[in-house]
Amino acid sequence: MSSFQKTQRPGHHHFYTGEKNGQTEVYPDMTFTSVNGKSGYHVLKCGDQPNIVVAEDEYKIKMDAEQTIPEAGQDIKLHGECTAILKGLPDRTYMLEPLDKTRNMQVTVEKGIYANKDGRSGKLIEPYSYTFPFLFSIGKMDKSNSSGNGTVYLNYTSPQKGKVVWRIVSGDKTVIETVDIDQGAVTYSPGTTTRIGSPGNDAKNAIAISAVTNLNVLNYFMAKDNGQVAMQNAQKNISNAKNQMAFAKQSEAHMHDPNYFKTKQGQADLQKAMSLQQQIGGNIANISNQTKQTSADISNKVMNDSGYAGSKQFNQDLGKEQMSELGDEEATGNAAMAQVVPGAAIIRNEGNFFLDSVQSFNESKEASIGGV
Repeated sequence: MSSFQKTQRPGHHHFYTGEKNGQTEVYPDMTFTSVNGKSGYHVLKCGDQPNIVVAEDEYKIKMDAEQTIPEAGQDIKLHGECTAILKGLPDRTYMLEPLDKTRNMQVTVEKGIYANKDGRSGKLIEPYSYTFPFLFSIGKMDKSNSSGNGTVYLNYTSPQKGKVVWRIVSGDKTVIETVDIDQGAVTYSPGTTTRIGSPGNDAKNAIAISAVTNLNVLNYFMAKDNGQVAMQNAQKNISNAKNQMAFAKQSEAHMHDPNYFKTKQGQADLQKAMSLQQQIGGNIANISNQTKQTSADISNKVMNDSGYAGSKQFNQDLGKEQMSELGDEEATGNAAMAQVVPGAAIIRNEGNFFLDSVQSFNESKEASIGGV
């Protein structure tokens, strides 16, 4: 069983601060209203106090997943959560961005045991806490319709770096299994080391490692328990990939034509490209903070300055971004790689997101596992 739940802190009975005669004062128990659906910001009218600072709404995103197979003695249970804010994107869509600006969720292993048909059984030793990448994207919202389509994209529920250690029992023998994700190797003590894939951020290696850790609960759940849902998800991924490829080719064809980005279609294309970049920007392997900041600056200018796209400054900023990306690749030896891409995921939870609701999004996927 797996479920995603996101709850918003209530919109009333908070303490807001404002300035009066140069002094900070607290105004308790005020009611605020959202305006134009803007990124969680609200406007407070309080008599002669025009400069009241209102905090953004915070959203707690929760995930609970459990895979239990009594016949096999398998019980793996994960709980993850993070706190996020609603972030407006250049194409007027939104996303929930964790407060630390990553696209990660902190996960705790509440149970981690399994048994094989040959009598071998394993129990997780460490880590009991780790992070995995996810995206929470939201469609367009405005003043008249403060709701949009919400989608959670998830590729992994296993650790994607570091080591995972299991205690394996087989008969009267006990072996410690250490999965070194960064090196792409599994070590058995006493025993030997087995290379699974090439070291580094190789995608095939990451998939192999995530499978061998025995913690990839949701991936197993979707692939094994509900083939129809898994097939539908795969078809969506293929369709979205084709659309993104066509979009990339169209954008590339006009990249050196500054006048194109001054047209209505060019503006829309650029805003879409910047939004995609912002969504995955907090979770790209082999990218420096400098490159992330440059990309974020370009996106913000595209969103807030209608004359920026196609300008001389715009082209200069794109050049800086490209040079920074080349520097990152030279320093790490690997090209930048997005860990989660909008529209493509092994698991996705789709539903309606309601901006003004205390519980803005709540979707779950459940299935029973047959006999083993």
